[in-house]
Amino acid sequence: MSQIASEFPRFSELPFELRIKIWEFAVPIYVKDLADRLPPAEEYSWAERRRLALTGSIPEDSKQALRVRILDHPGVLKLRFEENDFETLVASLPISAVCHEARSFVIEFCRPLGAHLRFEYATSPMLTYEETKDGWEPLEVPFRQEAEHLERLLWQPTTLTVDLGSFKSAEHLVDTVVRFFGNKIQRLILDQAIPVSYSLDYAYWDDSGAIPERIDAILKTFSEEDPTLMCVTKDRKIYVSESYWQTNRWVVYLAKHLVKIAELLDGPLESLPQLEHLEVTLSICSLDIENPRIEMVYKRDVEVLAVTSSDPLGWPLCETPTVHVG
Repeated sequence: MSQIASEFPRFSELPFELRIKIWEFAVPIYVKDLADRLPPAEEYSWAERRRLALTGSIPEDSKQALRVRILDHPGVLKLRFEENDFETLVASLPISAVCHEARSFVIEFCRPLGAHLRFEYATSPMLTYEETKDGWEPLEVPFRQEAEHLERLLWQPTTLTVDLGSFKSAEHLVDTVVRFFGNKIQRLILDQAIPVSYSLDYAYWDDSGAIPERIDAILKTFSEEDPTLMCVTKDRKIYVSESYWQTNRWVVYLAKHLVKIAELLDGPLESLPQLEHLEVTLSICSLDIENPRIEMVYKRDVEVLAVTSSDPLGWPLCETPTVHVG
């Protein structure tokens, strides 16, 4: 009895339409097996991100989305990828190494799996830790100088979560996003967590001139006719409910936060014509209290920022308030 051939050297001579059909059947075969063989998520965070992508699950937390980390450091000649979960997802499917055509099909297959991406723009190299006689010491992850390169991503996500804190300005943030991820983003999530001892400036960008040292709020009366607790106009005038101003210990930080985010609404977002949803989250981290957290949502069609909180004793005390920017 003859053995089944493991090679088909004349495969490339088949009609293109037939080859595509073969790839369509061949690629999904590996998916479930790869997801089942991933190491425990408790030991490797990347494993859970890849498992969710392979199974088509929507991450409950944006931190579980596929990650891309780009290093922009004075010691680096060019911008470079330090972490690219989408590339490793494509490479994890063995058929991607068969030929260029197969790899191209795998990329197309993985595009919807990478529709949501988390992006970190780093100004310092990644660190790991090694055990020494004096305990665990930080160790910079080495890389080859000849490996310094950066290409545009293989696909353009529609949802992007961005870690704030390392950008020079609002314009720099948007320009970087467009440069590496394209302008097809529909949902942009800006996320940052800072220690309670840090200045609020740390949460945004180096150009911190727009953050006022003091807040000259214009107090107003909270009522059913005007239920807004706080609003910031385009000329940076801040209107605050009088009762909210007097009872909320975080109200000054919230006002500064809104003034800073208003920079994005002044013009940079025009580079993202398909953007319909801008979500901004800022968490203040402390060991002795629940993390105060504010979330704002901007929708292009209604131009409203909605603010919510997970800390009932910290940020907004009432029902989800509406913060208008206009």
